[in-house]
Amino acid sequence: MFGETTTDLIAAPIFVALLIVACVVDLLRRRVPNWLVAVLAVGGLAYSAVGNAGLLASVAGLLIGLVIWIPSWLLRLLGAGDVKLFAATGAWLGPIGALEAAVWAGIIGGLLSLVWLLRYRGVQGTVLSLSALRVDPKSAIARDRDSPSPKALPYAIALAAGALIAAWFPRAMF
Repeated sequence: MFGETTTDLIAAPIFVALLIVACVVDLLRRRVPNWLVAVLAVGGLAYSAVGNAGLLASVAGLLIGLVIWIPSWLLRLLGAGDVKLFAATGAWLGPIGALEAAVWAGIIGGLLSLVWLLRYRGVQGTVLSLSALRVDPKSAIARDRDSPSPKALPYAIALAAGALIAAWFPRAMF
């Protein structure tokens, strides 16, 4: 996606910088601020409108990004900021890019979750947590979105990593 035109050379560092800021803020506060999501979304719409993708593809990417992660918000697995962050990245990536980024983010998020479990619960706690998924999946993974713990996984990292992989290696998956 990036690196093909002069517009790409200007847009790429902006996209990366905004995603880095989102990750750092999520790490520090366990929140993704709305102002950052708005800047990312408007930037993606502007980039697509000026570039060759077009505004319709940008809006489709935004909507697909939103629809993919809404179930995780409804199940209380992700915060609304994470969902909005991914939707905003979809505006940059377009519909196929948003799908690819979601798959990459899911893979990275799964690996990151395992590392996070091992860090905070140890091997025995991780095994117990994974075993509880078989018995009562919703209670084993649900969390309180309104008062996130400092131990909560900052999922913006996985979402941003998925978006960056999809941006620099487009159509690697689909």
